[in-house]
Amino acid sequence: MVKMKFLFPLFMNIICLGISYFAHEYIGGQIPLNFKILGYIIIVIALYNIIRTLSLVRLNRSAKKISMDANTLIKSGPFKYSRNPIYLGFLLILIGFALVLGSFSGFLGGFFYFLIADLWSIPNEEQKLIQIFGESYLTYKRQVRKWL
Repeated sequence: MVKMKFLFPLFMNIICLGISYFAHEYIGGQIPLNFKILGYIIIVIALYNIIRTLSLVRLNRSAKKISMDANTLIKSGPFKYSRNPIYLGFLLILIGFALVLGSFSGFLGGFFYFLIADLWSIPNEEQKLIQIFGESYLTYKRQVRKWL
């Protein structure tokens, strides 16, 4: 069960990539200018952000997912700018993918990902972080934005 909870953001991202692709194919709505290069740049930056965040988590020997019993509240690196840098990275991948597709409807997957993460996944994780770290996490939460 723990492994599935860890893989949920990745699984959700893959599903939303599929939604973006099918929306592009069946709904259309071409973007008038070519933003493919910008899309690829955003994807590379997002992948770098995810890898950097996971390296920092591993270096601090903290859980990759709060459901795996985090033992260190990391406030450095990408966590200085976003409380959820991995979710942000996955969202940026979806935005970049939509730009590569060159389709307004390609942003549909990113929209669904944002809603699911922002309204369900992140609040559940934050409740667990409050239980584990208490006032320390609440202070961090007041200082750092949820997304960026």
